[in-house]
Amino acid sequence: MQLDDLIPKQINGKQTDIEESHDFETEQQAQDFYELAKSRLLDISNWHSISKIEASAFCLIDQQNNPVDRLPMVDDFIRIDVPGLGNQAGQGFDWVRIEHLEEYIEEDQQEAIFIMRARPCKAPSTAEDETTHFFKSEATSNFVIRKKNLQVSGEVHGRNELANTESSHLIDKARNLAVATGSFLGFSFVQWNLLVKGIMS
Repeated sequence: MQLDDLIPKQINGKQTDIEESHDFETEQQAQDFYELAKSRLLDISNWHSISKIEASAFCLIDQQNNPVDRLPMVDDFIRIDVPGLGNQAGQGFDWVRIEHLEEYIEEDQQEAIFIMRARPCKAPSTAEDETTHFFKSEATSNFVIRKKNLQVSGEVHGRNELANTESSHLIDKARNLAVATGSFLGFSFVQWNLLVKGIMS
């Protein structure tokens, strides 16, 4: 299975790719670290401590808008508390929905890929039908833990990252315009880079 087949194609906006890998001496060491890295990725509500992200806080939210302490599932939400002015439409938060979770294992090639994809969405607690995130809903963040022989890598691949300037809230529109100037794009890159380093530490 090729990773490119599992990630949405880049069409518009910005593309970001972050990757860090470690090589191990034995198959057991590589497999154990793959499982550890995967468990860290799935511990969403503790991403801020795993990655030492001092600015942002993440929380796994179920479809009833309740924080949950369990493994993530498709259609769960990730609530993101971004520093600075909050997203009014999202009640002060940015929101993404987990739309894909899957693991691919090819034992004959000693390869495994775990992928989780999240997409900007409307806040679960609002009746407004608009994306409450600084990126448009075309964007995706693709989180990957991959093992190939004795190498394990942690990766985040951002695709179609476009500034969300279509909000009906003037303050949100102005806030999201910061994306177009690069400030939030830079923040997003730093945020995911720290997460990958934390997962792979």
